[in-house]
Amino acid sequence: MKRMFMSFIAVFFPWVILLIDDNPGGALVAIILQASVIGWLPASIWAWRIVHGTAAQKAKQTNQL
Repeated sequence: MKRMFMSFIAVFFPWVILLIDDNPGGALVAIILQASVIGWLPASIWAWRIVHGTAAQKAKQTNQL
């Protein structure tokens, strides 16, 4: 359920996902991209990759420890 909610946020408010991921510079870039219709797609894809890539990356990091 949490992942579905985060996916929804990633599509409609990508800058929020970047702030949650502790990337304020990226959030600023995403909000500027989101201001244009053309830039919304790359910002959403960027946030989507953070949401769906984080679990795999965390599992990989845990296995390395």
